[in-house]
Amino acid sequence: MNNMNVDAGAAVVSKPENRAVAFVKDNGLMLLLAAMVIGQALASSGGAASGGSEFQDLYDLVLGWTEGVLGKTIAVSAFLIGMIMGVAKQSIWAFAIGILFAASFAFGPGIIDGVFTAGFTL
Repeated sequence: MNNMNVDAGAAVVSKPENRAVAFVKDNGLMLLLAAMVIGQALASSGGAASGGSEFQDLYDLVLGWTEGVLGKTIAVSAFLIGMIMGVAKQSIWAFAIGILFAASFAFGPGIIDGVFTAGFTL
């Protein structure tokens, strides 16, 4: 038999699962409080995309680059480089990566703008 000194009030903790359960049992109220504070902070940040007007000029500049001639040039270049690499390596993956990069560069700004300006009501 093991020679373990066990207090009457202490829990025997040996496995990692038991340690996690013991931690939650001991600190359950604090975890609940932390979850409530984080939930409230996330719920109240619904209009986070509407602020920051001092960065609007920078946003318009970068958006103009990506949706303008520079963005189209980079997207077409990525497509052509992916096509050339796919033929050179005889692999469809290089070609697919070129297409995915070109598509993400072409459609990415619209998707990101849609994510940040989506209005979810609670």
